[in-house]
Amino acid sequence: MPENRPDPFANDSVDYRPTAAELTRARAEVAHYPLDARYSYACGALRFVAEEIVAGRTDQFTIAAARYALALAEVARESSNDRQEVA
Repeated sequence: MPENRPDPFANDSVDYRPTAAELTRARAEVAHYPLDARYSYACGALRFVAEEIVAGRTDQFTIAAARYALALAEVARESSNDRQEVA
């Protein structure tokens, strides 16, 4: 998939979607958290990435953290959608 290629500065990086493995890992990590905590956890992960970028510390680890934070955000969004469908 082109959006998941190793070049983190690829032109299509804006369209990045978490991989199945990243989503599985994120789901497992937050499975025991209530929905509100999932959002807070994802926001904290995204904040960490933003702080690293602003400080000029963008490297492969920051990119990996960003990808994982996006997976956490996607899992929180999925959980929210699931809750609305049940209601």
